[in-house]
This record gives sequence, C-alpha cells and structure tokens, in this order.
Amino acid sequence: RAAPPPAPAVAASSSTSEATLQGILKVAESALKVAESAQQAVLQLRAEKSSDTMLIAERMDTLEDRLERRFDNWEASLGRQQASARSLPQSAGSRIAHFQALHAEETGRRLQGGQENFGGLTVGMKAREGGSGAGSGGPLLRRNN
Repeated sequence: RAAPPPAPAVAASSSTSEATLQGILKVAESALKVAESAQQAVLQLRAEKSSDTMLIAERMDTLEDRLERRFDNWEASLGRQQASARSLPQSAGSRIAHFQALHAEETGRRLQGGQENFGGLTVGMKAREGGSGAGSGGPLLRRNN
C-alpha cells in the first residue's frame, strides 16, 4: 500500500519552517561578513599602530643619541675649560680675605657676595702717619655726606 499524501496543514507548516530557516541562514551569513570585515579592520589598526610605535621608537632613539652626543661634547668642553682656567695666585686669595676681614672689623658688616653697594660710598685708604702705604686701622669705606 502506498502512503497517503501529506495533509495540506503539514505541508504549509513545513514551508513556513523552511522559510524561517532560510531567513536565519541569511542573517547568519550577514553576521559572518560583518565579523570578517571587523577582523580585517582590527588587523589593519594593529598594523598601523605597530608602524606608528616603531616610528616613535626610532625617533626616540635618534633623540637619545643626539642628546648623548651633546652631553658628551658639553662635558668635554667643560673639562677643557677647567683645564685651561687660570686660578688666582695663592697670595691674591689671602689678600682678598685680609681686606674683607678689615672691612668687617671696621664697619661691623660683611661684604655680601664679595660686593658692596657703593651708592653714596667712596673707597679710600687713609695714609699712614708716615705718609705711605695702606690704611692704618681707619675705615676702608667712607660715607659721602
């Protein structure tokens, strides 16, 4: 005996089920295309970021090299300047200290930074009673009034 033909209700439900599956398949294919394009975009961004990072790293290396060369040159020139700098003779330093001490003794003030504000002051030395030489205990600076 032959199987009876399917009922019209079963055939209708089978065709709607097939249409639903076709719709789901189209949505899935479209989602796959979107995912693949997103993956390509991510790979492209990674490549761009990598090249940007490499470019920045190269520039930083170049900058570090330039700075290192400049510091080396600066240190070398500083060493040459120190080697060629003339220092004051020993006696000059002791004379400066002696006159600063005399000034502090006479005026009760120290010279600030090795300099004094000379507005209204004159530098002068009293002649010794014998008529020659440096001051004999008198002030090194006199105020002009």
